[in-house]
Amino acid sequence: MILDTSALIALAGGNDSVVASLATVVRPAIPVIALGEFSAVAAAMPHRRRHERWLRELMAVSDVLPIDATTAIHYARLQRQARDAVMSTVLWVAALGKQHKLPILSSDPDFDLLDGVRRIKFLPTEGFPFARGRRSRPREDRPDE
Repeated sequence: MILDTSALIALAGGNDSVVASLATVVRPAIPVIALGEFSAVAAAMPHRRRHERWLRELMAVSDVLPIDATTAIHYARLQRQARDAVMSTVLWVAALGKQHKLPILSSDPDFDLLDGVRRIKFLPTEGFPFARGRRSRPREDRPDE
């Protein structure tokens, strides 16, 4: 199972549904893009060092998924399908999901717009930091959240 940035942040915050989703996962997969996004968010949070240490510990028991030429081919196909409806970071994570044939644990419904990408949904907890200000579309117009 791939953890996108929303799942990483929720897991770091102890989100019960994310913890439960990972109960049977032997070794989660983390895209390098999600590592970068989480690190940027963590740098702005209180207890930055604790979040950085937590991420290092998680990486030690996870597979970090790099982007390679095969990922780029999947990305190009997804980008043509999505046009401008989906952020490029979502497309890269989705491309890794297709490449590795893994579902993506995410609160982002944009993954549902992409053919052949399987999202495992969870609800972010109250005060979820990554959800603020990253969309032009109002939250009430986004189904399944």
